[in-house]
Amino acid sequence: GNNWSGGIHLDCNGYRLIHRPDHPNANCENYVFEHRLVMEEHLGRYLIKGETIHHINKDVADNSIENLILFKSHSEHMIYHERLKKIKL
Repeated sequence: GNNWSGGIHLDCNGYRLIHRPDHPNANCENYVFEHRLVMEEHLGRYLIKGETIHHINKDVADNSIENLILFKSHSEHMIYHERLKKIKL
C-alpha cells in the first residue's frame, strides 16, 4: 500500500510517526513517534529509553506540547493512571 504522506505515517493505534533516518532512536524503518520528537524539541535533548509520554486528552494524534506529560518510566506512567482512576471514583 502507498502510505506515503510527506514522511508522516500512522501506526495501528493512531500514533503519528515521522520519517527521521538521522534520529538515533529511529525504528527499523527510520520512523520516530511524533510525540517523542515534540517532547525532545521541548527538552532540548533526546529521550532516554524507558521515558514514556502521556497524552492528557487521550487523543494520540494531538502532539501539541500542552497535551504531553513526560514520565521517567513506564511504571511512573502506570501509577499516574491509577491515581486518575481513583480521582474519578
